[in-house]
Amino acid sequence: MPRVFRGPAAPEEARAVAAYLASLKPAASEGLADPAPWRLLAPPPAAAVAGTEVGPLFESLHCAACHTPPDVAQAEEGKIPLRHVREKFPDGALADFLRRPSARYHWIRMPDFRLTASEASALAEGLLKLAPAPEGGAAPPAPAEAALLEKGKGLVQSSGCLNCHPHSLENRSRAPQFDTFKPESWTRGCLATGSEAGGGAPDFTLAPGVVAGLRAVGATDRTSLQRHVPSEFASRESRLLRCTACHGQFDGFPAFDVLGGKLRPEWAAAFIGGQVDYKPRGERHPKGEPWLSARMPAFGPYAALLAPGMAESSGFAPSSPPPAAARPPDEALAAVGRKLLGKVGGFSCVSCHGVNAMPALEVFESEGINLALTGSRIRREYFQRWMRLPLAVDPSTKMPAYFDEEGHSPLTEVFEGDALRQLEAIWEFLKLGEKMTPPELGEAK
Repeated sequence: MPRVFRGPAAPEEARAVAAYLASLKPAASEGLADPAPWRLLAPPPAAAVAGTEVGPLFESLHCAACHTPPDVAQAEEGKIPLRHVREKFPDGALADFLRRPSARYHWIRMPDFRLTASEASALAEGLLKLAPAPEGGAAPPAPAEAALLEKGKGLVQSSGCLNCHPHSLENRSRAPQFDTFKPESWTRGCLATGSEAGGGAPDFTLAPGVVAGLRAVGATDRTSLQRHVPSEFASRESRLLRCTACHGQFDGFPAFDVLGGKLRPEWAAAFIGGQVDYKPRGERHPKGEPWLSARMPAFGPYAALLAPGMAESSGFAPSSPPPAAARPPDEALAAVGRKLLGKVGGFSCVSCHGVNAMPALEVFESEGINLALTGSRIRREYFQRWMRLPLAVDPSTKMPAYFDEEGHSPLTEVFEGDALRQLEAIWEFLKLGEKMTPPELGEAK
């Protein structure tokens, strides 16, 4: 947001615009239902263990990864301070915003955490309690005079506001068309420096390097601006969205730089966009205590562009082969893979991983993802690399290694312990997805 008004009249002009904007009534929003509960493959765990409830939402959602809390006076670099929420949001508006951040701006960087009405209200109440009172007290301002409102309305129309912000008012300050710019245009207006700065152009307080970069682009034919490079988009936007403020920082959050080579881009796009109806990891341990209370928020408009860019950044194609090219599961190999996941004659994967409707059996420290969800989520190449040596991919994983450096497993009765053939069999079973039948828990069949 640039500085639009300058000179002695700037404070009064800003006050007039603020008064006019405050007089506008937002369009009535339709009733927003609570998000549907997560779809569960296995039965939910028993009642929570007493005294182990999930902490406050500000903590469990890791809001501090992007925001400075309201009771902290000094904002941290790169974080948005919440100290002024009481000044910014009218009564009830903060909870509405938390439930649907993109309602007023589609490309907002604030993601959607699928908050219920009660969660949004609780989070808003906590933030507002911590925030200092607005300057001048909490009393609502007196209604503005009609003349001030009319002045503000005229300034909104004539100051360029409507070039960026949509509204039904007539726009009386059209900016020049971009394709009409001449070489000298790139030293005027918003890009003017020194004695040439000022005038009616907005002031974006651009750093000298940014000005130089924009002028360099202006000296070209500017066709590069029509180019879309998915990997560059992912690199730029993941930094601006602060993906690495959570990923790789907290327990249960995979490092961001491995995700492009791990996840199928189609699934990643759906997951980042909030279109997946299950959580890959449960919120509670099978015994009932909190497990991974954090939830991946939805970055709706960014998802379809981030996912292919993440894949390309890891050296993979931006999309998976078409479904017609996918081979259906090999039934014979899948049967072998089913046995290899079991407790009898297998690696006992079912101890830590649920398998479709069967929950994990003996989780001690770290529950794995339900294996019925694995084949649709991850790339086969990643599966092979992960299974051969999990610690090489994630040094903090609790996943054990079952194969030695020569590519053999201790289960020599299955394919003579050949790791590649055993992994192929497991993969064929994983391809069954939610059609898979859990391994037998008694004698091997």
